[in-house]
Amino acid sequence: MNVESEYVNEDLFGLEDEDIGEEINSRTNVTSISSRGSNRGGSGGRTFSSKKPRQKGPMDYFFTPNAEMVVQNRRSRKMNQTTINDTYKKEARERACMLITR
Repeated sequence: MNVESEYVNEDLFGLEDEDIGEEINSRTNVTSISSRGSNRGGSGGRTFSSKKPRQKGPMDYFFTPNAEMVVQNRRSRKMNQTTINDTYKKEARERACMLITR
């Protein structure tokens, strides 16, 4: 009865022993490549895992800015992030200038 169940399982999944062996080998190759990482400096034998590439989702594809515009805005400093302190510093500077000029 045990022999029949093996045939049934192979028929259900459409796999043979060779296919299963190839699948296991391909999985071990992928894990061994990704677990190696890169060795920096050579001293101490440390290995550092490489950084995963950023995965783009559907919103990234929809809202991705034009590369030329990004470069142009960086050069003209339009894309700098402002903080709340910037606004307060600007107001304080204006008050100080007004008081000095009086």
